[in-house]
Amino acid sequence: MAEVVKVMTKEDFESAKAKGHIEEKSLQTEGFIHCCTPEQVEEIKAKHFSGKETVVLTLDQERLGDSVVFERAKNGGMYPHVYEAIPIEAIPIEAIIALRNL
Repeated sequence: MAEVVKVMTKEDFESAKAKGHIEEKSLQTEGFIHCCTPEQVEEIKAKHFSGKETVVLTLDQERLGDSVVFERAKNGGMYPHVYEAIPIEAIPIEAIIALRNL
């Protein structure tokens, strides 16, 4: 199974940590949170986060369970979608520690 990665602004990540979960507008409007695979990170950053300070988070799929679904996007690529708020606990502690050291 492919790794699931969440790209977001550093500011949004700080807000998510304070709330205890990642919950984006797309969860209400589309029913899921957009994620990607490690191979898609640069494409996603260029398309949606150009000029912004971002963090790239690898998610623990075991903690997310069946809420992760890989689906075909309009561009033909397969992208992971998470059909619930992503708990901060789904981000391995090693990733959070690494971000603190940036």
